[in-house]
Amino acid sequence: MLISKSLSHQKIDHVLVGQGPPDDRPRLGESCNEGTSFDMWGWLADIGTEKYLYTKSHISLFSGRLASMIYISDPARSLESIRDYSMKQNLLFNLSCLSHVNRIGFDKTLYHSVVKSPYCRYEMARATDLIHNPDSDRIELIALDNDLVIRQPRFVFDTTHNLLSQAAKVQTDWLSDFNRVVWTHLNMDEADVSQWWRGGTNLMRTDLEHDNFDGISWLIPLGKILSVGISVDAERYPRERFSTDRLMDLTLAAYRHRGVDLDTGRVELKPLQELKQRYFVRSRAYGTNWLLAGRAFIQVWFASSAGIWTSLVAAHLAPEMLKHPQCYGKLYESELRGLLDFHNQLDSLVSGPVMNQPIELYHFWSRWLAGVPRRRMFHINLLHRQPLAKFNLRLVDLYKIIANSSTLPLKLLLTLGIFSIRVRQPHSMNNLGSPMGNYRQYIKFGLNNAANNLLFLMVSLWQHCKKKLSSTKQYFSFKQKI
Repeated sequence: MLISKSLSHQKIDHVLVGQGPPDDRPRLGESCNEGTSFDMWGWLADIGTEKYLYTKSHISLFSGRLASMIYISDPARSLESIRDYSMKQNLLFNLSCLSHVNRIGFDKTLYHSVVKSPYCRYEMARATDLIHNPDSDRIELIALDNDLVIRQPRFVFDTTHNLLSQAAKVQTDWLSDFNRVVWTHLNMDEADVSQWWRGGTNLMRTDLEHDNFDGISWLIPLGKILSVGISVDAERYPRERFSTDRLMDLTLAAYRHRGVDLDTGRVELKPLQELKQRYFVRSRAYGTNWLLAGRAFIQVWFASSAGIWTSLVAAHLAPEMLKHPQCYGKLYESELRGLLDFHNQLDSLVSGPVMNQPIELYHFWSRWLAGVPRRRMFHINLLHRQPLAKFNLRLVDLYKIIANSSTLPLKLLLTLGIFSIRVRQPHSMNNLGSPMGNYRQYIKFGLNNAANNLLFLMVSLWQHCKKKLSSTKQYFSFKQKI
């Protein structure tokens, strides 16, 4: 649908194939990254997206006995300031427009907006067959289940998971084993903004020691709705032993164990949704007259908040793909492959050992922040149909080096993590969700973070020097004995 909007905006006639308006089931992809948020307040604002948006001021992670977050914007910011920011293009770490989106309302609004365009011919059907010519690398025929056959299409944007990739014999590189993803919406009697975790995206790494199961969960506030879900390894947690209901019960219990009670004030629990999936990337994204758009080309860990964004990249490039498919197809594929580093970082969070040391979380969040400029700058250039300037490319390369650096002070200072990262270890697991002091006082909270983080760096540096000094003394003592 996003591609259809982009083509209609450029007054390009096209056929959109779909299966009717979206239903009321909770959807994945409610936490928006930098590029998606930027478009929600800007490029998509004309269809009335604002009423489905909720500000996102932090991303938090419960890991082991630690609570941590990156504090990315002022929770008290006004909608006017967000609209103003969405027009600006030169602030790499000002993320005021970061948002959550209620996909149920947004998807319906987008659907009705695109199908009424005079440039869109909507076919309520499903594609059942494609004919691909391997010599010309062209799609030559599309057959629909309503008996319509489209011959010699000028260009095909495929958003299905397998149809075009199978017809063109595109290889799939699997990035994970099968996961079971279970999610739902909790309808609450009020939007209690006094709880800090209501201000942003929250992740929770469950583990055997504390929760009796391994997984990664999300908790996303959407006004009076709380979106909650869990992803677990499908082989370790099969449905025969772990039903859909049991997985959700375990997840809610894990939040309660950390002091986040999602039962108090709950009015309704929506029907549970479940999906079995693997993360992947295709060996190529485009051909002479076709493009694997968004999740048809790549799907990475949900915590990257990149689901809608991959489709937005395809949408912004769609008009140019009609004229220069090789040039813009290469740009599209290269940029989306840039998500693989982020996926690997998140995969280590899920499949690796639980992070129990503060320094591990400082490295984790600093590396997360180091990926922001690339996505931010690329999306700005997308909107203006311009390639990245050489200076921007060098800056992206610099931040890639920073992300993989083991020098924590460098990471914290250059990514502004010194002000935005907070890590704490309360005395009890039940206090992990307790109030973050001064959370709603943006400047004061940032200064407190800076003071705590500088102290942490000094202590860490002192311990590192003591360890080195001890090793040196042992070396000379050993040498003297010889």
